[in-house]
Amino acid sequence: PPGVGKTYVILTMAACIAAGDSRFWIVEQRPVVFVNLERSRASVMYRMRRLSDALGINPAGLAFVHGRDVAFPQMLPKLREIQRRATQTVFIVDSLSRIGIGSLNKDDVAREDMAMLNSLGSTWVAIGHTPRADNDHIVGSMMFDAAADLTVGVKSEQTPGRLAVALQVTKANDVAFPPKEYLRFSFDMDGVTSVSRGESNDVPNLELGSRL
Repeated sequence: PPGVGKTYVILTMAACIAAGDSRFWIVEQRPVVFVNLERSRASVMYRMRRLSDALGINPAGLAFVHGRDVAFPQMLPKLREIQRRATQTVFIVDSLSRIGIGSLNKDDVAREDMAMLNSLGSTWVAIGHTPRADNDHIVGSMMFDAAADLTVGVKSEQTPGRLAVALQVTKANDVAFPPKEYLRFSFDMDGVTSVSRGESNDVPNLELGSRL
């Protein structure tokens, strides 16, 4: 659902891949392009600056393409040109619900959305939202789940000044299911101040299926 920390998690992933920083996940350094379809440029860039300072890294290989009011098909030529120049680019898309070629409930729309992402010819990661009535799947056609090689459920618990996040792989093609992982984000009035690994006993309510 909205507000569980998906964007902070995915920005952390983007920064770590771009900087070759394996403190949370084992990564190989790659150029990363964050395709922002959800928020204003100012909002995303401010979050990224705060997060980079909190992590203490300079993700020089991280670039942004902003298209809050632009349909994704119009952005594809630019993204494909980026991939042509740097074939190992990782594309991160925020989010599936804003790709914008029709109702997400239609199988043909979902297949076309996935085809557009696959046409980039690179590794891609996309944020998906869950429907109000079912927190176990991405909103819309089952074709989104079918097309994904790896899906990760996100649960979170928020207390004043802290966001605890649990990440659990829910589908894995060709790899073993890893154990659940935990992150903790701390905040002050200006934004995020630190990111660290969490433990299950730090966030016991997440084991109760509070939000997925």
